[in-house]
Amino acid sequence: MLPQYHRPFPHKQSKEYPLLMYLHGLGGDTLFTVYENFLESVFKTGECIVIAPIAYMAEEDFWLDYAAVAEGLASHTLCSNYTQSKYEMTDALRFAIELYASYCEKYNIIRSFIVGYSMGAYGTWDLITRCPGLFDAAVPIAGAGDVSKGE
Repeated sequence: MLPQYHRPFPHKQSKEYPLLMYLHGLGGDTLFTVYENFLESVFKTGECIVIAPIAYMAEEDFWLDYAAVAEGLASHTLCSNYTQSKYEMTDALRFAIELYASYCEKYNIIRSFIVGYSMGAYGTWDLITRCPGLFDAAVPIAGAGDVSKGE
């Protein structure tokens, strides 16, 4: 499945645009109401390029090493036990970064933001702590990460 992509129409190559990346939850909610309502809210505020990469659940690829998440959730210690340095970045998150970079090269991006919901929030935390400064702002909703990386 290809990533979801939305841009203002008519699009002007020379115009500056903000870019927003959306990381979906475990259910792949880029195809459901949560994402549709999110897009509607974004486009009410003005012109913005929105990209939404998709983690391929069928291949057990998640935004974050899901074995670590499952272990932490089972023991009710995710926030205190998860240590990012023990796990590599997932292929899904690498793809998200590559997709982000390709849009930054293709369009005149002035600011960039990342929003993640549920599993996407875990990925958002993982991404902003592995690559600080990549995004201008981040909004992880209903997720957690390595608390030792917080400032």
